[in-house]
Amino acid sequence: SGAEVRIDSLLPTTKYDTQNVLLRSFLEQINSHLPEKEGGAEVEEIDVVLSGGGFKGFFLVGVWSVLRGMIAQKKLEVKRWAGTSVGAGCAVYMCCGVDPVVWSNTYWRSRRLIRGGGLSINEAFGVLSNDVLPDNAHELCTDKVFLSITLLTAFGPKNMIISKFYSKADLIEAVNASCSIPYITSKNVVSYFRGMRVIDGGFTNNTPMFLDSPRRQLVVNTPRVHYASNLVLNMKDPCVDSLIINGAFLTRQFIASEYAPTEGSIFEWHEPASLESHRVEQWYRRLKRGVHSFSPSALFQFSGIPTSELFALTAEKPIKGDQTAWKRVSREVKYTLLHYRMAIAILMFCGILMTTPIKWENTKSWKRLFARLTLWRGRRALRKHPL
Repeated sequence: SGAEVRIDSLLPTTKYDTQNVLLRSFLEQINSHLPEKEGGAEVEEIDVVLSGGGFKGFFLVGVWSVLRGMIAQKKLEVKRWAGTSVGAGCAVYMCCGVDPVVWSNTYWRSRRLIRGGGLSINEAFGVLSNDVLPDNAHELCTDKVFLSITLLTAFGPKNMIISKFYSKADLIEAVNASCSIPYITSKNVVSYFRGMRVIDGGFTNNTPMFLDSPRRQLVVNTPRVHYASNLVLNMKDPCVDSLIINGAFLTRQFIASEYAPTEGSIFEWHEPASLESHRVEQWYRRLKRGVHSFSPSALFQFSGIPTSELFALTAEKPIKGDQTAWKRVSREVKYTLLHYRMAIAILMFCGILMTTPIKWENTKSWKRLFARLTLWRGRRALRKHPL
């Protein structure tokens, strides 16, 4: 179709060849200074957790460049990946072994799709991921990648963890659900995933650490990356490669025990702690919510699902005899309006944050935000009770 031809014309990467050569040479130079593996040392198994943070996520491309080199040199092995929002997409790309330089090109290609193709950020991610990820990406990521998503329910927003994927399209939709910020990354107030109303996973769990992990966890706190606040939610960075190189350089420093941040640390090792039963139960509840909260009509579009598993997952309680059709419809309308009100309230709060330039660890920024809120409340009170 005409739309497909237009999108395809926006995908070529040949114009970035020189830039790709330079970026690859920088990353290889950084990887050449990784600490040597001690003789006879076993391969360490770890889990990796990636926080959300808007387009600061391209910092994680540099992180992946170093981790990829260490995995290739048999210095460590990543058993599981977890991520929220942009960290969810990064976790999928890392698990599938996407080349860092190819990954870096998605910034410019996304910008062309958004500006020239009229797509949203999530739609552009879907087009590019379908091109970049292997066809068996869902098989590679099932039970290895854990994505945090906020589910809108009648009792308020709840966090759920998705770890099973039934097709490549299902995997991409799961990432988009974790990245769904109304009118910023998506075009609607709420997004839908497997028939459920969802928004960005960062609203309920921005750092989805493993609560049942017997291994060390490498946690990357993406919001702590130093990056211009006006570039966090738009694609106007003229040199995003500098952010990628910074990610690789700081990761190498952290691995070599040379990392000494002046403020909050971007990287943290979380040692395996005693497994507290209530925290483990909380983790498994989130996983169970992600597995069992399915819409039967939405699931049939995915291929390759065993029939027995499909009916086990979509088993529903029998409808009570007094629940007539109109009652069920009115209940669905009521829940829909409730979910939209919740999404609008979250969007209004986010709007205040985005119009106030905040650096999350800068006290002056928070004082400026609260001063703005106080001024707004004062004006509202004055309108109600004029002098």
